[in-house]
Amino acid sequence: MKRSTVDNVCVSYADKGAKITVIPLQGTRDLILIEGDRLAFEFLGRLFLAHAKGTNGCGLQIGPKYAGSALFSKKAKLGLYLHCLPCDNDILKAHEEARAKKKQKHK
Repeated sequence: MKRSTVDNVCVSYADKGAKITVIPLQGTRDLILIEGDRLAFEFLGRLFLAHAKGTNGCGLQIGPKYAGSALFSKKAKLGLYLHCLPCDNDILKAHEEARAKKKQKHK
Protein backbone atom coordinates (compact mmCIF):
# COMPACT_ATOMS: atom_id res chain seq x y z
CA MET A 1 0.00 0.00 0.00
CA LYS A 2 1.15 3.57 -0.71
CA ARG A 3 1.73 6.10 2.05
CA SER A 4 -1.11 5.62 4.52
CA THR A 5 -3.28 8.62 3.83
CA VAL A 6 -6.97 8.39 4.63
CA ASP A 7 -7.80 8.38 0.93
CA ASN A 8 -5.26 5.64 0.14
CA VAL A 9 -6.54 3.47 2.99
CA CYS A 10 -10.15 3.87 1.85
CA VAL A 11 -9.36 3.10 -1.79
CA SER A 12 -7.20 0.11 -0.91
CA TYR A 13 -9.76 -1.48 1.39
CA ALA A 14 -12.70 -0.71 -0.90
CA ASP A 15 -10.79 -2.58 -3.63
CA LYS A 16 -10.32 -5.51 -1.22
CA GLY A 17 -14.06 -5.60 -0.46
CA ALA A 18 -13.98 -4.41 3.17
CA LYS A 19 -17.48 -3.65 4.49
CA ILE A 20 -18.45 -2.29 7.88
CA THR A 21 -21.86 -1.97 9.44
CA VAL A 22 -22.56 0.86 11.87
CA ILE A 23 -26.02 0.74 13.44
CA PRO A 24 -27.63 1.58 16.78
CA LEU A 25 -27.27 -1.42 19.11
CA GLN A 26 -30.72 -2.91 19.51
CA GLY A 27 -32.13 -2.60 23.01
CA THR A 28 -29.86 0.30 24.03
CA ARG A 29 -30.13 4.05 23.77
CA ASP A 30 -26.50 4.97 24.09
CA LEU A 31 -24.47 2.38 22.16
CA ILE A 32 -23.69 1.73 18.53
CA LEU A 33 -22.69 -1.54 16.94
CA ILE A 34 -19.69 -1.55 14.63
CA GLU A 35 -19.64 -4.89 12.84
CA GLY A 36 -17.44 -6.48 10.22
CA ASP A 37 -15.01 -9.28 9.47
CA ARG A 38 -11.26 -9.19 10.11
CA LEU A 39 -10.64 -7.22 6.93
CA ALA A 40 -13.19 -4.60 8.01
CA PHE A 41 -11.51 -4.15 11.39
CA GLU A 42 -8.09 -3.99 9.76
CA PHE A 43 -9.50 -1.21 7.58
CA LEU A 44 -10.81 0.67 10.62
CA GLY A 45 -7.48 0.34 12.42
CA ARG A 46 -5.54 1.67 9.44
CA LEU A 47 -8.13 4.40 8.90
CA PHE A 48 -7.76 5.62 12.49
CA LEU A 49 -3.95 5.58 12.21
CA ALA A 50 -3.96 7.41 8.88
CA HIS A 51 -6.32 10.04 10.28
CA ALA A 52 -4.17 10.49 13.40
CA LYS A 53 -1.07 11.05 11.25
CA GLY A 54 -2.90 13.03 8.58
CA THR A 55 -2.37 16.59 7.51
CA ASN A 56 -5.75 17.20 5.88
CA GLY A 57 -7.52 18.71 8.87
CA CYS A 58 -8.96 17.48 12.11
CA GLY A 59 -12.21 15.94 10.81
CA LEU A 60 -13.08 12.99 8.63
CA GLN A 61 -16.59 11.90 7.66
CA ILE A 62 -17.46 8.69 5.85
CA GLY A 63 -20.78 6.91 5.70
CA PRO A 64 -23.27 4.86 3.75
CA LYS A 65 -24.75 8.03 2.21
CA TYR A 66 -21.50 10.01 1.97
CA ALA A 67 -17.98 9.63 0.68
CA GLY A 68 -16.70 6.16 1.51
CA SER A 69 -20.06 4.50 0.97
CA ALA A 70 -18.38 1.57 -0.81
CA LEU A 71 -16.91 0.58 2.58
CA PHE A 72 -20.30 0.23 4.27
CA SER A 73 -22.65 -2.74 4.14
CA LYS A 74 -26.25 -2.42 2.97
CA LYS A 75 -27.33 -2.82 6.61
CA ALA A 76 -25.33 0.23 7.74
CA LYS A 77 -27.52 3.06 9.01
CA LEU A 78 -24.85 5.34 10.47
CA GLY A 79 -21.56 6.74 9.30
CA LEU A 80 -18.44 7.79 11.18
CA TYR A 81 -17.11 11.23 11.99
CA LEU A 82 -13.55 11.12 13.33
CA HIS A 83 -12.34 14.28 15.05
CA CYS A 84 -8.68 14.60 16.00
CA LEU A 85 -7.65 17.20 18.58
CA PRO A 86 -6.44 19.88 18.63
CA CYS A 87 -9.20 21.18 16.42
CA ASP A 88 -8.34 23.24 13.37
CA ASN A 89 -11.95 23.79 12.29
CA ASP A 90 -13.37 27.14 13.42
CA ILE A 91 -16.96 25.86 13.33
CA LEU A 92 -16.16 22.88 15.55
CA LYS A 93 -14.07 25.06 17.88
CA ALA A 94 -17.00 27.45 18.34
CA HIS A 95 -19.34 24.51 19.04
CA GLU A 96 -16.96 23.07 21.67
CA GLU A 97 -16.50 26.47 23.33
CA ALA A 98 -20.28 26.96 23.51
CA ARG A 99 -20.69 23.51 25.08
CA ALA A 100 -17.98 24.27 27.65
CA LYS A 101 -19.65 27.59 28.59
CA LYS A 102 -23.02 25.86 28.94
CA LYS A 103 -21.50 23.22 31.25
CA GLN A 104 -19.94 25.92 33.44
CA LYS A 105 -23.32 27.68 33.82
CA HIS A 106 -24.94 24.47 35.10
CA LYS A 107 -22.32 23.84 37.80
